[in-house]
Amino acid sequence: RVGSSSIELKCARLLLDPKRRNAMVDRVIRDLEGARGAAKAELIGKLLDRHFGAAEPDPKVTASLVGKLGDVRRVADVAPMLDCLQQRGLELNIVHAIAAVNACRQCSEWATALGLLGDVGARRVELDTLTYSLAIGSCKKAGAWLGALGLLVEMAARGVEVDTITCNTAVSCCEKGGAWAWAMDLLAQMQASHVPLDEITYNAALAACAKGAGLSKALELLDEMSFRGVEKTTITYNAAVKACTASGEWVAALGLLFEMAASGVELDSITYSTAVNVCANGGEWARGLGLLLDMAEGSVQLDTISYNVVMKACADGGTWSTALDLLGEMAATQVELSTTTYHTAIDACSKAGEWAKALGLLVKMAANHIELSTLSFNVAVSACEKGGQWTRALGLLAAMQGRRVEADTITCNAAILACGKGSEWAPAMDLLATMQASR
Repeated sequence: RVGSSSIELKCARLLLDPKRRNAMVDRVIRDLEGARGAAKAELIGKLLDRHFGAAEPDPKVTASLVGKLGDVRRVADVAPMLDCLQQRGLELNIVHAIAAVNACRQCSEWATALGLLGDVGARRVELDTLTYSLAIGSCKKAGAWLGALGLLVEMAARGVEVDTITCNTAVSCCEKGGAWAWAMDLLAQMQASHVPLDEITYNAALAACAKGAGLSKALELLDEMSFRGVEKTTITYNAAVKACTASGEWVAALGLLFEMAASGVELDSITYSTAVNVCANGGEWARGLGLLLDMAEGSVQLDTISYNVVMKACADGGTWSTALDLLGEMAATQVELSTTTYHTAIDACSKAGEWAKALGLLVKMAANHIELSTLSFNVAVSACEKGGQWTRALGLLAAMQGRRVEADTITCNAAILACGKGSEWAPAMDLLATMQASR
C-alpha cells in the first residue's frame, strides 16, 4: 500500500477529529465522482490508500463513506466499496448494511437494494428490521410493490421482527404501485398478526381506497379508526374524500367535509379541491362553485387547481359564461392562470358553440406568453368546427405551421369536420390526403 508509517499516523490522528474525518470522506467521494462510469474495485482501493494510507478502517468512517455514495447517486459503487473495505480488514456490520441499503433508497434503486441485501447477508451480516425497512422504502419510491412484499416474506422466513413502520412502508408501496387489493390484504395481515395499526397505516390504506377499494371501504376504515381511537387528520380525510371521486359521490364527500369541520380538523386547499372535483364528476358544478366561495370566505387560499376543477365542471355543465367569470376572477385576484386554465375555458366556450370567445382566449394565451401547444390549438379548432367556422379552422392550422406546432389526428379531424359543415369538400380532401401522406 502507498504511504509510510508517518502518513498512517497522520491519518489515524485525522480520524479522531470528526470534521477532518468528514473532510477525508468527502475527498474520496469527490475523486470517485471524477471517475467516468461505475468505479472498479481497483480504483476504489487506490483512492482509499491515497486518503487513508494503511490505517485500520474505522467503522464510523467507512459507514459514512458507503452512505455518501447515495448522496452523489453512485449506488453502483457500493458493492465494490464494501469489497475493498473487507479486503482492508474491516469487519462489516449492520451499520454498513443500513448505510448501503439507505444509499439505494435515496436513489430509488430498489433492484440494487435487493441485490445488496442478499450480498450483505452472504457476508454473514445479520440483517435487522431497520435494514429491511429501508430496503422496502427503496421499493416504495419506485412503486415496486412486488419487491416490497417479497422482502416482508423474507423477513418472516428469517425470523426478523416485522413492525408497524415496516408494514406501513409496504402498504404505502402497494398504494403507490396501484396494488390496492394487496394493501388491503396487508392491513388484514397486520391485524391478524397483532401488529399495531397507527394513523400512518390507515392513511396509506385510505389512499389505496381512492385507487380501487372504493368509498365503502374508506368509510369502513374511518369507522375503525374511531373505534380504535386513532387520530383522524386532514391527510386522513383528504384520502377519504378522494375515494369519492371515481363514483362522483358528492353527498358523501360533502358529508366528510362537514365531519371535519365538526371535529375541528383543518380543511385545506387539497380538501376543497378534491371535493370540488367530486362534485364535478357527479355533475354538480353549482355545488363545486359553492365550495369555491366557501374557500374564499374562509382562511383557505384559492389556488389554480381549485379554479381549474370548477371551470371544468362548468364546461361539462354547459355554463361557459361562469367559466369565463372564474377566469376573470383569477386574473383579478392574481391567481396563476395556467395552460390548463385556458384550455378548460376554451373547451367551455367550444362546447357552447362560442367559437369567437374561444379564439379570443387563444389570442390572450399568446399575449400572456403562455406556450401554445397542439392541445391549445385542438380545443380552438374544435370550437371552430362546432361553430361551423371552416375558414378559421384552416387559419388555425396555418398558424400552427407558422409556430412550428405539430398538428395531430385530432386537429386535422376537427378541421375536416369544419369543412364538411361548410360543404367545402376540396380543402377537406386536401387535408385527408396530407394526413395519409404523413403516415
